[in-house]
Amino acid sequence: MRYDVVIIGAGPAGNWAAGRLAAAGLAVAVVEEHRVIGEPRFCTGILGARGFDEFDLPGQAVQRALSSATIYSPLGRSVRISRETPQAYLMDRAVFDQLLAQRAAKSGADYWLGWRAEAIAIDPHDARVTIRDHAGSVTLRADACLLATGSSHRLHAMTGLAAPTEFLDCVQAEFAAGAWPEIELFVGRSVAPGSFGWAVPVDERRVRVGVCVVGAALPYFNRLLASPALAERVGGPLTPLRKRRVPVAPAARSVADRAMLVGDAAGQVKPLTGGGIYYSLRCADLAADALIEGASTGDFSRRGLLGYERAWRRAIGRDLAFGRYARRLLAWSGDRQIDALVGLCQRDEMQALIARSADFDAHHRLFVELFRSPAFWGVLSRGLSGRRRRAPAPAWAAGAGEGFDREGAVVTAPSDSLAAL
Repeated sequence: MRYDVVIIGAGPAGNWAAGRLAAAGLAVAVVEEHRVIGEPRFCTGILGARGFDEFDLPGQAVQRALSSATIYSPLGRSVRISRETPQAYLMDRAVFDQLLAQRAAKSGADYWLGWRAEAIAIDPHDARVTIRDHAGSVTLRADACLLATGSSHRLHAMTGLAAPTEFLDCVQAEFAAGAWPEIELFVGRSVAPGSFGWAVPVDERRVRVGVCVVGAALPYFNRLLASPALAERVGGPLTPLRKRRVPVAPAARSVADRAMLVGDAAGQVKPLTGGGIYYSLRCADLAADALIEGASTGDFSRRGLLGYERAWRRAIGRDLAFGRYARRLLAWSGDRQIDALVGLCQRDEMQALIARSADFDAHHRLFVELFRSPAFWGVLSRGLSGRRRRAPAPAWAAGAGEGFDREGAVVTAPSDSLAAL
């Protein structure tokens, strides 16, 4: 069976690209190994308001508007961040994915549900995707394939592309709970090293609790549930515990001959939070542009599709670079430094800085302001025991990897931390 494009994965990225391509008149197949789109689900489900501003998204999937959050330090301090207007929306991810798929199908995309992509073969003439269900296998032929496979990277090597190499370990479940007015975030090396924990109210009876960490998340998840912050407020589990790895650095390349990566499959994820819905939609839109152009020119070579790589790195590359560095700072920092940072954010001048610079999806604006603040670096430098250690240079300035100081401690700001801004 012949198509213009075969998309593997029916998450937000795959469905959005399928809708764009089908509406442009291309023959599109979407292969999804699960019979029900959106299941099983692992996603906190928060989509920034920017996504609704930029894309025509289905409002029926919105569960509640989010305009405030309280951040708790490991030593007891807290700071509340609030805006008058919604900054993000909690989505029912299963409904969201299904509605996007329905749109794509109405535009003409074929959905192969319950079929698992087993192999991809690329030659000068086409891409062949072998898929299998309980009854047997079928080979789909196409001009190009788009991998929107989320956290599964088993097919990457078959296209000549490498998977992302840096991940956070994440676990999440829903629990019975009473009224829960806003998002609560929990930070600290003893709470969630390298990332954070969260409690997100779903409705008046449920709260979604999760943890992302560098390392193994389950012990930290259990510790958070047993902590005074949650133990008396959270009831029994309402969903199974879900676990997955989230990429926090992009793949080295997202384009090969007749093949492309998008969304989590490409590592197009916020490095600090692990959130990826908005980035997936934005990059899927750019991927669709490149594939539509490829169909018009007949050029699906790596060179012909390279405009996608350049476009998405221009669009979100700066946010990814700043987010990776901010995550490294968080991973270095001991609980005392993080407690002091939360205290710093209580100050009026820092509240004003956050109000004018914070953006749910464009993180680099806030990071630039923070990294230029002497108060920020002063707080990180206080309360350190032992010798002072130099912080690694930012990856975008020095090309450094994500390795940590052998002793795992943090410290002074690098003198060249603003050199590349």
